[in-house]
Amino acid sequence: MIKEQSIKEQNIRELNIDTWKRKAQFDFFLDYDDPTFNVTANVDVTNLRTYAKKHELSFFLASLFVSTKVCNLVDEFRYRIRDGKVFIHDRIDAGSTVLMDDNTFTFAYFDYVDDIHEFCKTGAAIVENCKRKGGLETRDGDDSLIFYSVLPWVSFTSLKNPSKTGKNVSIPKIVLGKYFESLQVTSVGTSSNSPIVVSSNLPIVDSSNSSARGSAVRLLMPISVEAHHSLMDGFHVGQYFQIFQSIVDSLGNH
Repeated sequence: MIKEQSIKEQNIRELNIDTWKRKAQFDFFLDYDDPTFNVTANVDVTNLRTYAKKHELSFFLASLFVSTKVCNLVDEFRYRIRDGKVFIHDRIDAGSTVLMDDNTFTFAYFDYVDDIHEFCKTGAAIVENCKRKGGLETRDGDDSLIFYSVLPWVSFTSLKNPSKTGKNVSIPKIVLGKYFESLQVTSVGTSSNSPIVVSSNLPIVDSSNSSARGSAVRLLMPISVEAHHSLMDGFHVGQYFQIFQSIVDSLGNH
């Protein structure tokens, strides 16, 4: 299905669209005025925050690491469209907004390494350097990235990204929001063991109350994922969220 190409980048391959199982879907969405779709959902980042705090890691960089790791694991997040052809990067990195001291923003770029501590250590230095340097560095034409934004003031439930017609439209855009407390109850006067999310931003009830036994406060963070529908479907975005949660839950287990 994939054929090697003698093109400039050594870490990219062309996908043979003619034998691709999604050829029909690729062709169907390719000429849409807006071929992107967006899914927003909450992930439980309780363990991620605990892990980051224990190891003195930036929560932002730790979240960025997990997300970029997932995007490298789900093949479709590494697919890019160039002149009607599909190419697959062996590895993709992260480009993210970073808040400046004057409340404007700049762009920072983070090479992916498969070690959360190394990624966060290097990332912290990159952030500080970007803040000192200022300006707004863009990497036009570089599609080996995931475009990230961070919105730590809002626990959003939907989001729309700005876009330029025909420019980098096949690069996924991911936005990380403000995490919030959620009361999860495993038993509310019944014998059921299924967790029930009671509310997101209401006052937390006293866990000693018999009607809330088995309750726990979890931290949920909204994530918005925007992708080109010619390259992936809801199934692949669903994989992103599932794997993200699995990685977060496994932190500290080995």
